[in-house]
Amino acid sequence: MFIRLIAVMALVASAAQAQTSQGGGDGGPVSQITVTGARKGEKLPPPAATIDMQTDDSAIGQFVSVFPDGAFQAKVSGQVTLNCDVDIYGLAEWCEVLSETPEGKNFGRAAMTLRPTFKITPVMGPKGPIRSMMRIAINFKAPNPQFDSMPSSGSAMPGECGMGGKPCPTSWIKNNPLPRRLITMLDHPVWAQAPSTADWNQTYPAEAGNAEGYAVAHCQVVKFGGLSRCQITKETPTKLGFGNAALLLTRKFQLTPELAKPRRGEDVWVDVPIRFAPPNRGEERMIDSPKWTYGFDTERVPKVFPPEAVAQGVSTGRGVVLCRVTVGGSLTNCQPQAAEPEGLGFSEAAALLASTMKMNPWSSDGAPVDGASVQIAIRLGLKKSQN
Repeated sequence: MFIRLIAVMALVASAAQAQTSQGGGDGGPVSQITVTGARKGEKLPPPAATIDMQTDDSAIGQFVSVFPDGAFQAKVSGQVTLNCDVDIYGLAEWCEVLSETPEGKNFGRAAMTLRPTFKITPVMGPKGPIRSMMRIAINFKAPNPQFDSMPSSGSAMPGECGMGGKPCPTSWIKNNPLPRRLITMLDHPVWAQAPSTADWNQTYPAEAGNAEGYAVAHCQVVKFGGLSRCQITKETPTKLGFGNAALLLTRKFQLTPELAKPRRGEDVWVDVPIRFAPPNRGEERMIDSPKWTYGFDTERVPKVFPPEAVAQGVSTGRGVVLCRVTVGGSLTNCQPQAAEPEGLGFSEAAALLASTMKMNPWSSDGAPVDGASVQIAIRLGLKKSQN
């Protein structure tokens, strides 16, 4: 999915339009944003985190700042509340717009483009961090589209600086609007190629010790889906080398060809979230929220439906399998788990179907998928014959 943006200097200001198609059309697919809102009279709890966005030079190099084009022109501030699925690492894997003020100014859509840059404290359970739905408030401060910095008293005017021993001003920018340009921002990318776990481990910075890290690279998509002109717009903690490590990994990413095509003649850009964990921990990694690029062929279900179930007149069941993920996102070594009902072959049939599935090779929690395990539940059913 794509979102149109306005780029402001090293920042990005959202110019998302009112297009809501999920696919097709000359402009390409655009993310559909729905403001769910609260029930009438419902009092919402305070947000778990608040993020203040400023479209000025103080934000450059810290994160990608976004602002709706119309609101940018009118110097209108905005507030958005997102309801997000936050994982055990404090990353927002999925969000929806709960409220936006003022309405109709595309602040909700702009806030959604910031999702990869969120890194907040997760909810703690009895045994450690847990996945939970959390509200995140985003405050958009109206930008000043021009700087007006005058030299100190006694400083020379531009062109006279250094002539005749006259002092030079520390800065002189008068009526200089921030340059802007239209780009297309790729939302929820599907990767044809992504770094492997070996790549991920090898780039872990030596100076980081055993620290967990997170970085977001903002990159331009070039021909055939590669990434270029990457810059780090989020890094935590800083000064431990995670930003440089993320830039090294961006060389390993390649988008699927259909997503690399320019839309409306604009450059295509993408935010790449990268989470770093100390290598060789020896712990089992699980993919909790896989993003499937290929599912199983539903036409195969009657062919693999367990004959044991047919013999007992059972026409539906649920099979569960545990699979290992390979480089590229394919599944292998799928082992049958508990089924409903048990003992009729539903998990064995599910294993056959799962072996043809494939997931996005870079997970929504910012890590490679190969070497991790994933548990899949598949419900199988037979259509009753009509007499």
